[in-house]
Amino acid sequence: MIDREIQNAISSDKKRKRGNYTFYSPELSFKIGKYAAENGNKAAGKKFKKDDRTPVHEATVRNFKKQYLAKLRSGGEGSSLPKLQKGRRRLLPEKIEEELKKRIAVMRAKGGVVNSWIVIATARGLLKKKEPMLEKVITLKREWGWSFLNKMGYVKRKG
Repeated sequence: MIDREIQNAISSDKKRKRGNYTFYSPELSFKIGKYAAENGNKAAGKKFKKDDRTPVHEATVRNFKKQYLAKLRSGGEGSSLPKLQKGRRRLLPEKIEEELKKRIAVMRAKGGVVNSWIVIATARGLLKKKEPMLEKVITLKREWGWSFLNKMGYVKRKG
């Protein structure tokens, strides 16, 4: 019995992994939202069970219902809900961000120093050239420069 307790203690030291997220297709989320609007959230959660055992979480049902009702109010047609954009929106326009990526990659390939301040200065230059009105509105900070370099897959070089 003591050996079993020791084995349990040793095996529980491993870091737990979170379970997988559940994916709902746009068509299924539409059906769930519609059913919830007509019959209630709990009933919809029970009707659309995942794994034939676990009901859909009520918060998920509420979200689908809210999207469904918003679609009805806006006069949308079809039998599916639109996929929502995940993550934060871009700070720079897409064209400028793509050009910034190219310029940073060229600088790095030629052996130049690339850090967050270089990224910010290059981005400001591109904004001033291509979108002068946005230059006054957008504030680029050091954290944004680090985040941009991380998105590109660049890490701090150890020398």
